Amino acid sequence: MLGVTLALIYATTWSIGLIFTRLGLQYAGALQGSVISLISSLILVGIAAFIMEFDALLSLSLVAFLWFVLIGFMEKALARYANYEAIRRLGVSRASPIGALFPVFATLFAVIFTGEDITIPIGVGLALMVVGTYLLTSRRPQ
Repeated sequence: MLGVTLALIYATTWSIGLIFTRLGLQYAGALQGSVISLISSLILVGIAAFIMEFDALLSLSLVAFLWFVLIGFMEKALARYANYEAIRRLGVSRASPIGALFPVFATLFAVIFTGEDITIPIGVGLALMVVGTYLLTSRRPQ
């Protein structure tokens, strides 16, 4: 149950963050917004890590460290900038569904790089996500 609660907190705070992003982008560019949000995230998470898991930080292996550096470049820097720029250009209601296609890409990469299998329910679910995203983001004649 805790996992579900945390996932709902994630979904809720991420959604609110998208609205805050749209509001902030009225006054700054996507790159500036990315830098400011990354610095504020680093400060908050850094303080929490030092307070709660200082020993774990010190014992982190080089391999784990390098994987998380790569994640930082891709997920936190590049993806955040792309997300902010998409919100600036498309708005939250159109950019969010497109950005929510990450499970489709994650599944494909998991199959390619880690050998995971796509079951029929997963395939159907992914196909529904793609169709749903198309329906949510397609422009309709007015």
